[in-house]
Amino acid sequence: MDRKFTKTLILAGIALMIAGMYYSCKKIDLKREIRVITMETDSLGSQMATLEGEVVDVGERSISKYGFIYSESNPPMGYDHKIIAGRDNYIGKYSARAQNLEPDKTYYYMAFVEEADVEINTYGEVKSFKTLTPPALPNVATFPVINITGTSATCKGDVTSDGGSPVTKRGFCIGEQPNPTVNGLHTSDGSGTGEFTHNFAGLTENTTYFVRAYALNVVGVAYGNQQSFTTNSGGPANEWLHYDDGGNANSIGLNDGGDFDVAIRLDPSQLQPYDGWKITKFRFFPVVGDPVHFSIEIFTGPTGSLLEYIQDVETVTPWEWNEVILDEPWVINANETLYPGYWVQNQPANVYPAGTDGGPAITGKGDLISVGGSDWEALSLINPDLDFNWNLQIFVTNAKGETKMIPVKTPKQKHQTGENPSHEIKVSAANPSNR
Repeated sequence: MDRKFTKTLILAGIALMIAGMYYSCKKIDLKREIRVITMETDSLGSQMATLEGEVVDVGERSISKYGFIYSESNPPMGYDHKIIAGRDNYIGKYSARAQNLEPDKTYYYMAFVEEADVEINTYGEVKSFKTLTPPALPNVATFPVINITGTSATCKGDVTSDGGSPVTKRGFCIGEQPNPTVNGLHTSDGSGTGEFTHNFAGLTENTTYFVRAYALNVVGVAYGNQQSFTTNSGGPANEWLHYDDGGNANSIGLNDGGDFDVAIRLDPSQLQPYDGWKITKFRFFPVVGDPVHFSIEIFTGPTGSLLEYIQDVETVTPWEWNEVILDEPWVINANETLYPGYWVQNQPANVYPAGTDGGPAITGKGDLISVGGSDWEALSLINPDLDFNWNLQIFVTNAKGETKMIPVKTPKQKHQTGENPSHEIKVSAANPSNR
């Protein structure tokens, strides 16, 4: 090859290499841009939403403010709905609350930042959310009353909708006047939606009652349609009177042990159909035996302070109904308030001998207790968690036979046990219904 030609090629290659090096080292200007992201939101109410955004880069300039714009149109336009979340040169995530929104409506929103001085906005992508439907009162229905006797009836209701908020309490309102409410006599029969039942006891014969199911949620109390019924008159020749539902669910006792009395209360208005009838038997549900001792009692008087009858129970069988025949039948005087009950003696500490139903209590009637000879108190008022009725029933009869005159005597006062009436009363951890 010609040396001159070879030299030319070498020189040309060197020139190309130098040119390549020159252009490859030339400075390229890169400009940082402001960047903001609109994030999804799941923090919603019926009239508010918490919006989320993030400033990823503020670029080569500083920003003066950042926030959101939102609207019912897509994309959101204008500044009618503008939220300022901050007014500084900020990088990172941020949030702000949109308020006074319309329920059950779709809104569109974008995160934005505004550059300082020039008031130029940079926006994130468009996102949307829908406000929630506000909760309403529950829907509840009252069914016709069934199993009507002279002193009892069965009511059934149904919470068909919770209104968008959990039903925390439901039951029945009952009274002798139309449209009874929770401000008067009412029951507590669980929570949530669905059907529920309550067996009323201790009603007055030949009396018209009005009843409505009710349900409570965060909005308030909703009432079902009203039903009415009339108890039977001239009851049967034999009848058990009681407030419990017939099943044993819990047991009650004193934490420190000792003696106490339990009773149910029957007012003169309830006793009118049984005036002159005889109490011949008691039925109760003890859950322990020896060394605990039981005695049947009958108290009278407006406050139940007069002990009229007492009879020791020689033998008890725990965990079942025990039936005791009175040595002397007691004649009912319907002009006096009657407190049939029993006396629990020698209860060891942390033993709970007195059986109850599952509630709710007929407060002041089905759940009376006296500790150490104190006045009667409602168990459900001492402790709202003890919302039960004593499993205690009396058998009354109007069968023909010898008429026993009410004896003329000076009534004995309620016995004093010397126990401290401030004993705490506690439900046993045992569940007799599972035994």
